[in-house]
Amino acid sequence: MARIATNVKIEVETALGTANTVTGLTKANPGVATYSGSDPTDGDIVVFSVTDGTVELDGQAVRVANTNTSAKTFELESLDTTDYSAWSSGSTSAVSTWATLGNSQSISMPNPAPAKIDITTLIDKTKQYAFGLPDAPDGTISGLYDPTSAGVQEVKAATKANGDRVFRVTWAGGQKTVFNALVSGGSGFDSQQNQAVTATISVTPVKDIMDYAT
Repeated sequence: MARIATNVKIEVETALGTANTVTGLTKANPGVATYSGSDPTDGDIVVFSVTDGTVELDGQAVRVANTNTSAKTFELESLDTTDYSAWSSGSTSAVSTWATLGNSQSISMPNPAPAKIDITTLIDKTKQYAFGLPDAPDGTISGLYDPTSAGVQEVKAATKANGDRVFRVTWAGGQKTVFNALVSGGSGFDSQQNQAVTATISVTPVKDIMDYAT
């Protein structure tokens, strides 16, 4: 189903809840995490912090599904962890509050392109290449210049701290796109005579961009 760019809401994380320790993670599709601490709620957006083991999850934002409070487990909705490294240690925090970037007029997120590595040897008669790790795409959120809005203020704070924030895009049909990204912006602007003043936020996803049907 085509997504039409009308009635689109873009939100940015303004606070994370208390971190829960994750004690285990299955290598499955979707992955299932075992946790200790407060119970998440289905639909929560959580961010993983991993220092050892499943480093593929460090900084990943994903939605919680099928929480089992008795077993202390939840699914990482739509995230395939089959080929991830074995779990060692880490934690997860849920986004507790959001601010709407109501001044947004466009959002762009290119596909990640793999590094093209030259492996040509002296005996070759044509260039030989191999693909390396894909680079993170640089996306943009552009809109009206509104430095006092709560969302823009959060972006400015993350920029100063060289930090990341979770973004949630809700499309007109109810589909959602979620990603955690390093951000830069909130202070600059573009002003043309007799035109609306605009500004651009740069976003570089930390891990996978997640899409949900509802």
